[in-house]
Amino acid sequence: MPLGTEHQLVSKAFADTMQHIALADLSPLRPVTDTVRRTRKYSQIAGSVREIGVVEPLVVAPDRRSEGKYLVLDGHLRL
Repeated sequence: MPLGTEHQLVSKAFADTMQHIALADLSPLRPVTDTVRRTRKYSQIAGSVREIGVVEPLVVAPDRRSEGKYLVLDGHLRL
């Protein structure tokens, strides 16, 4: 950091705790199409989830339009 610059605090953009959210309360931002489901990557992720479960949690944000619902920001294939 150059001399004379001040340190600025950065607000975190995530919660400190994990939550269990029902699948019915999740809304993906983009669909997982049949074309995607036929890819090798999808097959690898599906096989991994079947064998050991979800290792990396989904990234979600509250849906401002619908109380108690969440938008899936990352993890569409794991969902």
